[in-house]
Formats: sequence, C-alpha cells, structure tokens
Amino acid sequence: MGSDAPGVRTLCPTRWTVRAESLYSILANYDHILLLWETGVHETSNTEMKARILGVRSQMQSFNFLFCIVLSEMILRHTDKLSKTLQQPNLSSIEGHDIAMLTVKTVEGIAPAEFATSPKDEYRRVFFECFDLAVMSIRSRFDQKGFKTFSNVEQLLFKACKGQNYEEELDFVCNFFTNDFNKIELVAELLTLRTLYGTEVAADEKPSVNSIKTALLALSTMQRKLLGAVVRLFQLFVTLPQAIIQCIA
Repeated sequence: MGSDAPGVRTLCPTRWTVRAESLYSILANYDHILLLWETGVHETSNTEMKARILGVRSQMQSFNFLFCIVLSEMILRHTDKLSKTLQQPNLSSIEGHDIAMLTVKTVEGIAPAEFATSPKDEYRRVFFECFDLAVMSIRSRFDQKGFKTFSNVEQLLFKACKGQNYEEELDFVCNFFTNDFNKIELVAELLTLRTLYGTEVAADEKPSVNSIKTALLALSTMQRKLLGAVVRLFQLFVTLPQAIIQCIA
C-alpha cells in the first residue's frame, strides 16, 4: 500500500456509514491493487482463482469502472455524513429535514460544476443521473406519508415544553386525530406539561424524546391521569416512526 494511503477497507453491505471511506481506500491504493493482481496471477496455481483475479483486474483497468468508483465516492461522501448526522439521538424532525435539505443543495451544487463539457455524452448523462438519483432519494425520505404528522406532533410537544406558540401544530393534530383529542382539554394539559417539564428537566436542555420521557416518568400513576391526553400524544409520538416505516415498506 502507499505510505500515505489508508489500508483497503472491507466493503460490508451492513456498514452504511463507511461506504465512501471504503471506495476512497480503493482509489488511494489503485496502482498498488493492480500490482497485487499482477503478482497474484503469477503466484497462484489455482485455475479458478486465477480467472477471478484476471476478471477483477480487467474491470479495474477499464475507464468505466474508475469513473463509477470516483462518482460513487463523491456522492457517498456527502450522503454518509448525512446518514451519521440523522442518527443523533436528540435530533428533531425539523432539524433533520433542514440538514437533509442542506445536503440536497450541496449535492445539487456539485453536479453543474464538475465535468461541464469535457466527458463524452454518455458519461455526462450518467454523471448527472446519479446526482439526481441521490437528491430524489434524500427528498423521498422527508416527503413520505406520515412525516408531516410526525413532525407536527413532535413540534407541538416540544413547543409546549418551552412555552412557545403552537397554535398551528395544535390545529393540525386535533384535525388529524379528530376523535382522539379534545382541543380544550389538550391545551390545558399542555400548560401542565410546561410546568412539569420546567420542574423535572434542566432549563438549558432543549426538548427531546428522552427529556419529555424523563419528565413523564417522574409522575405517579395518579398524576399521569392528570395528563392523560398528553401521555397518549407522547405515545403516538414515539410509535409514529414505526408506523411510517410500515406504510412505505
């Protein structure tokens, strides 16, 4: 391997967050890997293995293979970072959406600047098509059925905890869950939730699933009856992501 190059990383299909690094390790060691195949062909006596080495070497010597590796690494460098960020435990849906759209703008901005006129038409088409696919894949995650509902429930709870205006989210939730919540009672309980949150959670801690759960768990069984609608709303909040996944499966 090159003295300044990383070792070749395993291309494991279950480790989504290292895909860009895996491809980069191949690019950084490209000449050394080709030399390895050359050495392997002469040193192995196994006919099947020799055929496999020759096949891989032939692919790596083609422009098409190199083009696809470079293009994939370029896109995955951004989508891998997005994936890691979206896995943060206290990330809200609004923050997740904003981060995803920032990545979309970044990826969209790369395509026009790279290979403006020089590649052959077919490779240029593939280049832009890959970027378009990456953008559509990110957008589809936040346009899916149920995300708007989840986001409104989340923001209603978060804003109530901080005493912020939640009229828009409240109207959406009460209209969507028509038979599940009485608007007047829910407003009263959300005021109590604000008091509870201020008592059980540090003042500088922003609302999250864990912080609201901590506040609700501090209640006794009888105290939870005082916040029956809020408890049901929180239960909806934590089960909605699984419901969304089942809808698109």
